[in-house]
Amino acid sequence: MSWKKFGSFIEGITAAQFLKNRAGEKGCFIEYLCLSATITDAILRTAIILTNQINNSNKEIDSKLCYQDKLKNKITEREIYRISYKMNIIDKKLFDKLNNIYDNRNESIHRYAITEIKYNDILSYCEIYDTIIKELNSILYGIEKLQIEKEIGITVLGPECTAAELFDTYAKEKINNDSIIKEIKENKYFKSKD
Repeated sequence: MSWKKFGSFIEGITAAQFLKNRAGEKGCFIEYLCLSATITDAILRTAIILTNQINNSNKEIDSKLCYQDKLKNKITEREIYRISYKMNIIDKKLFDKLNNIYDNRNESIHRYAITEIKYNDILSYCEIYDTIIKELNSILYGIEKLQIEKEIGITVLGPECTAAELFDTYAKEKINNDSIIKEIKENKYFKSKD
């Protein structure tokens, strides 16, 4: 697997978090909803990769989990939910919660104009995503801790870094928009709600 592809995946996760914070601060709840879905999917993909490394005592990264070209190698969000559940990364309650919010999100995006959905409904879905992301981050941190304890996989203890350093290292290139980069840095959308 190409470390470049995995690096791009990490950049995407990081950029999505900063952009989600920006969307929340600006009250752009549909954008916040979409970025929350991206982050949720990415956390689960990471958890699957790391769990596979523990189970197989290696550092392999299945490129299908962190990179999709336009025509092949697609693993859908719902398939990621099923894999995560099957691997006992998430329980049935969280699996059902993910599937429900998936339906609500899609309805909000694709049928906003043709249903009774109100903008405040979308805000409540964003809040549900926030609780899901917090729960998934906790699960992922546990898997990373296990990798460190067992000295298996790619997770290692590294130096602490600031959110600004994280932004400059991983998110700027993925965002690739000077005015948004400037806005994020000036307004310091570095806080994490997760």
